[in-house]
Amino acid sequence: MNDKSVSTTPVVLGHAPCTGGSLVFRIVTATFGWYGLSEIGVAKETRTNRYNPWDPEYHLYVRNELSPEQFGEVLFQRIIACEKHVTDSGKRLLVREHTHSFLFEPADESVVPEGGSWFVDMYRKRDNRDVPCIVSVRDPVDSWLSMRRAFENLKPDTFDEYCRLYNEMLDKAERANESGGKYLIFRYEDMLQDAQSVIDRIADHTGEARRQVDLSTVGKITGSGNSGRLSEQLQTRSRRPFTLGFLNHSKSSAEYRKLCERLNYETIGDTMTTGRRIRSGIYSGLSVFSGVFSWLESTARGMKGMLKSGKNIQ
Repeated sequence: MNDKSVSTTPVVLGHAPCTGGSLVFRIVTATFGWYGLSEIGVAKETRTNRYNPWDPEYHLYVRNELSPEQFGEVLFQRIIACEKHVTDSGKRLLVREHTHSFLFEPADESVVPEGGSWFVDMYRKRDNRDVPCIVSVRDPVDSWLSMRRAFENLKPDTFDEYCRLYNEMLDKAERANESGGKYLIFRYEDMLQDAQSVIDRIADHTGEARRQVDLSTVGKITGSGNSGRLSEQLQTRSRRPFTLGFLNHSKSSAEYRKLCERLNYETIGDTMTTGRRIRSGIYSGLSVFSGVFSWLESTARGMKGMLKSGKNIQ
């Protein structure tokens, strides 16, 4: 594979939490030979004792000597410096944005982007360039369940609010496209089922030459936010268990229904009605109760036997 890119324009990868960003990041960088920076953003940080000798501005930021907006300006200039280094070496830069810290749990309102990506906005405002952005989306139920399992204290607190912010992110991207933006939205599940088709779409969108998808080095590319998918074989995983409380909450969420409709996903209610994914959905969520029911049943049989034998039950 020729590692030299057709274009030197940087590319931004944005995504809601737990929507396959780390796997997409590794597949894209491996296939196109791009140099990737993973999970870059102005995240909230309060640890003043963290070992970080290479980043003096970080020490100012965590002690509130630099505001999130000021630190963001520093961060963007660093990205520009990284871009120059990468392009000088004949490669192309992929910035995997930590979208969560800009749109789902921002450090400050000053860093909330007008469009669907803070870095895309900054390139336009500070460098007068419209850079392409690729956005990975995933079934909101699967992404929410994964997020709550991996990051229990991560905001937002409710599934409905998560879907509202998810919709808001997509609204921003779509409005940006109407005024000359370059956002490509694709489904994570489509990447798992037909990676080549999605890679071709990304190539066309970013002005890159089409290339055969490369999964041979997926497990060797490292970075923060790694989902753990290191195999060369891509396949859909079973849905994580969920409770009846979550099911009822999702049914009452208009934001969830809106999100499913715009991204062409079936709601939980729809999948149960059509009989699809029942085993990996509601029944897996209720599996925790099966042991309780079995215990009650065996206890009842034991009590019945004791009554027949005339024993006292204390």
